[in-house]
Amino acid sequence: MPVSPQEAVAALQDIAKTERRSFSAYGYKAAAPHLMLWGVIWFLGYGGTYLLPPDSNWIWFGLLVIGAASSALIGMRMKPRGAAKFSWRIFFTWLSALAAISSVLSIFYPFNGLQVGSLFPLFIGWAYVILGIWMGGRFAVAGLAIVALTLFGFFYLPPATFLLWMALLGGAILAGTGLWLRSV
Repeated sequence: MPVSPQEAVAALQDIAKTERRSFSAYGYKAAAPHLMLWGVIWFLGYGGTYLLPPDSNWIWFGLLVIGAASSALIGMRMKPRGAAKFSWRIFFTWLSALAAISSVLSIFYPFNGLQVGSLFPLFIGWAYVILGIWMGGRFAVAGLAIVALTLFGFFYLPPATFLLWMALLGGAILAGTGLWLRSV
């Protein structure tokens, strides 16, 4: 039985829609454990900075080393058999992001802790928005929530409570998004 041009177009559109959904679902599944991990790190970092301000550089340094190593292990375990175990693209993407943040910080020096505590979440939030544009709207929702809550905390909360705000809400957004993505 021959297929009409309209039926062929409809079938191709269905295939394309299924492909997009599959791509997003795979991306969500791959990102979920990373988001949960970084939600915990975010909570510990901002919470530690709130409780022990003089030790904040060491707290963040230790957490970033643990987070990077854990993310690499998660990524290697999730790779399909036969795929490369380490992604140089991802590594250099994050290295470039850190270089961009460092560049901005060097231009705007001197700065205070509240500004630095806001800058990183804003970069991360916008990065998730961009990721959402390419991979699925749930990333964009998480990114916009991080950006909005960071700006709210910076402009409307007393400086003494900002770090606690970021620990609780930033960590909850990342970990919660990880759980949300895992459910897809």
